[in-house]
Amino acid sequence: MSDRLSPINQRVRRLLGTGSLNHADFSDQVQPPAPPSRGDTGTLFEARIAKLSHVLDELRAVDMQREYELRALREQLLIAHERARRELCAALAPALTEIDVLLHRGKALLAPPEEPPATPFDRMRARRASQHSEARQREQLAALVAHLAAVRAQLAALAEE
Repeated sequence: MSDRLSPINQRVRRLLGTGSLNHADFSDQVQPPAPPSRGDTGTLFEARIAKLSHVLDELRAVDMQREYELRALREQLLIAHERARRELCAALAPALTEIDVLLHRGKALLAPPEEPPATPFDRMRARRASQHSEARQREQLAALVAHLAAVRAQLAALAEE
């Protein structure tokens, strides 16, 4: 088998686009074209390798540029998240302060009165009148304070995130 017709040589020529040198391919032509010399094939192969290397270098440069842009976008995203968190905390601060004030007032209302009525008769009348309404008011205030405390805890947890 001659060097021109070896399978490796044919495959290299197919990959390089020079065509194969099988005599069956040239049956319709009068004379087959002269095969390139061995030096020409090597030069062509080296030129294609150099071209592919150049394209690969360009792709690497584009990949590095995209990686740099991706890092920059990630940094911008982190900055935006931090700014949004700070703005949320600043917006929640007045609400948390107001809820703290309401909780303090509600707890003060739940505290028993400090001054008892002066006479025993006044004490009995005040006790009887206030037993039903006071118990109901205490329940309502206790529910309000508990609800405000739960809302405050949720807001505080949200502000810490």
